[in-house]
Amino acid sequence: MMKLLRCQWLRVVCFLWSFSILAEEPFSFEKTPGKLPKTVVPRHYELALKPDLESMSFTGSEVIEIEVLEPVSEVVLNSHNLTIATAHSRSEANGTAASTPRRPDSQAVVPLSSSVRWEEMSLSMDVTNQCVRLRSATALVPGLHYLRLNFSGKISTSPVGMFLIKYKSPSGPKKMIATQFEATDARQVFPCFDEPAFRATFSLTVEVPLGITPVSNMPVARSVISAQASKKVSFLKTPSMPTYLLVLVVGELDYIAGRAGGIDTRVWFTEGKRQQALYALKNSERLLAYYQKYFGVAFPLPKLDHIALPGGFGGAMEHWGAITYNESTVLFDPAVNSQDNKERSFAIMAHEMAHQWFGNLVTMAWWDNLWLNEGFASWMGTKATDFLNPSWNHWLRVDTGKVGLMVLDAQKSTHPIQRPVMSESQIGDSFDGITYQKGMFFIRMLEDYLGEQKFQQGLQSYMKRHAFGNTTTSDLWIELAKSSQQPVTQFAAGWTEQPGLPVILASSTDVGREQVIVLRQERFTLLDPKADPLRWKIPATVAVAGSKGVLAKVLLEDAPITLKLGVGDQAIKLNAGSRGYYRTAYDKPMFERLRRSWTKFPESDQVNFLSDAWAMVETERLRVSDYLDLIPALRKGTSLAVWEQALGSLGTIDALLEGHQFQSHYRRRILSLLQPVLAEIGVQTKAGESPQQELLRAHLIGLLGAFGSPEILAEARRRFAVYLNDPSSLTGALRPTMLRIVGQYASNTDYAKLLGLARAAVLEEESGMLLSALAGASQLDLAGQTLALSLAGDFSPIQSARLVSAISATGRHAPLAWDFMKQHHRELMQLLGGPFINMYAGTTVAGFSDEIHATEYVEFIKANYPPDALAKAEEAADRIRYKAHLKRLISSSIQRWIEPLQTR
Repeated sequence: MMKLLRCQWLRVVCFLWSFSILAEEPFSFEKTPGKLPKTVVPRHYELALKPDLESMSFTGSEVIEIEVLEPVSEVVLNSHNLTIATAHSRSEANGTAASTPRRPDSQAVVPLSSSVRWEEMSLSMDVTNQCVRLRSATALVPGLHYLRLNFSGKISTSPVGMFLIKYKSPSGPKKMIATQFEATDARQVFPCFDEPAFRATFSLTVEVPLGITPVSNMPVARSVISAQASKKVSFLKTPSMPTYLLVLVVGELDYIAGRAGGIDTRVWFTEGKRQQALYALKNSERLLAYYQKYFGVAFPLPKLDHIALPGGFGGAMEHWGAITYNESTVLFDPAVNSQDNKERSFAIMAHEMAHQWFGNLVTMAWWDNLWLNEGFASWMGTKATDFLNPSWNHWLRVDTGKVGLMVLDAQKSTHPIQRPVMSESQIGDSFDGITYQKGMFFIRMLEDYLGEQKFQQGLQSYMKRHAFGNTTTSDLWIELAKSSQQPVTQFAAGWTEQPGLPVILASSTDVGREQVIVLRQERFTLLDPKADPLRWKIPATVAVAGSKGVLAKVLLEDAPITLKLGVGDQAIKLNAGSRGYYRTAYDKPMFERLRRSWTKFPESDQVNFLSDAWAMVETERLRVSDYLDLIPALRKGTSLAVWEQALGSLGTIDALLEGHQFQSHYRRRILSLLQPVLAEIGVQTKAGESPQQELLRAHLIGLLGAFGSPEILAEARRRFAVYLNDPSSLTGALRPTMLRIVGQYASNTDYAKLLGLARAAVLEEESGMLLSALAGASQLDLAGQTLALSLAGDFSPIQSARLVSAISATGRHAPLAWDFMKQHHRELMQLLGGPFINMYAGTTVAGFSDEIHATEYVEFIKANYPPDALAKAEEAADRIRYKAHLKRLISSSIQRWIEPLQTR
């Protein structure tokens, strides 16, 4: 069927590619970026902490075993918001020689010689660089030395350092504490070498009241009751790890336990949540077995805990041996929660457990390689979730996220996966979609290009070679190149070291029974006409309608490629299976064939085609009315992922028509398309239907309700009335959907009822769901009441701050949310703390779609925040400008599509 060798990667250039991008070097401690001098390194911390919830403070002491690599008169540690009372040093054997190097995972602790006295050191704080300089009267010579410090600090109300969590329980209000050190907040709890290349072991002791349980990375070594109704709990020594992975959680905790692969695993939770923890325990056991087999490296700690925190912070954190989660992301009640909750819980746990290898066992040398942690954990977590739950079609649903990601990556403010990082603010900015999602999608493409088996072999070699150490991206490419016998560095550098993404321009000519396809590439951009004309090595795949598998694979570089395909007049599609990270723009003949038969391709290709068609709208290669003409072909389809892709675009169009004269006509047309689809599925849940069918029903009801379907509004109000008396009557995917509809059209009475339920909720997931419903209220005065809740202290800091973002995102009340943000931005930032403030600020203007507010937002950030905040401000402004651009395109072409309704 094709004139070139079928199903092989085609060599259109020689093996030794021309290569102009400068790839980084393998890991070298001396060359790793950072602020700390490389003359002194930590080997072990003996750390003791005593938190006091009454005074919202803690005291601590530590002895740090250090190795001096060359003579120094001062030792520089990270310290921030700490009061250091005293600092002393002493040497081992008078510092005459360094001890024999120990294995990084050794449990041995070098004893201190009693014959060597402690010497007082002077203190000098460097507030700007968050450092303390400890000066010694005599130089420290190369060898082992010890630092002893006594210090104190404050317990924060935002999720940085050691922080407070207030929560509701069946027996009343409670408090607990937890720590969050990533990326640079261990220094807020104890003076330390707070950079990832400075790995060390830790022995932690904590003093807490009786009846309170502390949990940390390692199992408890001993617990001793002390005076004043307290106990000192000491934990076993950790393996060698960076400071940001250390954790301490202290509270009234209970757990359930299991075992997998020789590892004890537990799920910790607060009062009354045992049943909701069972799902997480089962998942932990399944994932442990999967990862140990896949990586070929056993989990190196004796236990793995999962700790469900009732608020305090969002998401999850991969502390080695003791992962913390916002409880809404890990607890699951099958009697109440939806399939979305179930899949999200599994996927988040899979991501965090993947970190136990990617990030913990092997750690990026510096934050410019954060993607080695987050991109790989995102890919590995998705891969594991998809493999262990094949009926979910998890990769397929994740793939719908490419639309928003590629918009971000096509704009002027994008950045490479790998980029220079120096300040604490820049580190926080790196935790974004480019690092996580683009990293994930690129790795999937690379795995597909090299082959799954060879890719896995390379990862296993990488893990074994660099266990308990640090790496750069180069170290990974070296191992993958060995296993695959491919020039991985040359292939990958364009994807990780330069910004943006390519678009393949595909054109066709019919020659008899053959289609002659010409492929060439250019950079895919949005509103960036002066973008550098970059090039990538693109593993392009070709499929034909009605057939499974890949018809051809080619490596597209600078020169165009011509394919002669003996497929007659059948539709040809690129990016088979949607495994590539690139856009495709088809010429008119190819697009017309695809338009007639795109639903004959597998689901993954249908999702990809819709996504690419939307990108053609964005770049003015296709009218929005032509895109909308694709939707009727879906009316008989029941693919959840395909519908999610389509419904997302339909919702975007509606949001950009907010206040436009054609919005009501557009909504009527969409209602006429979707109501028959819902009628076929049914509004009521059916016995024996698949979870995906249940989710599709909820998505359709959600959009129909948002668009004002009278039947759906009546059904939502009816179910809400029953729900108030019997919460068990509304469960699964319909629970949040119906509550959002009620919230959008809420009267003052409805609003008061929703707010009362939110305040009474014990579970973080339940209160979050109800707050989301409140944030969607259409009435202006109700939106104002919701904004006031963000500073009222009734809900967790994260939930409170997110209310402003949620109200802005509706679009209709974006000006109100922005005015509130400008007036209260200092208080809102205090709720969050930590490194993610720059990204949060941008979410508070997410509902705008005009260039005036894009400019105003950047000027506001310039006037009120440090220069480091400007990069994320420009990203947020670019998103607003993109929406303004898309709004113009939609407004100019939507009339043709809605004309049939206007004439009625």
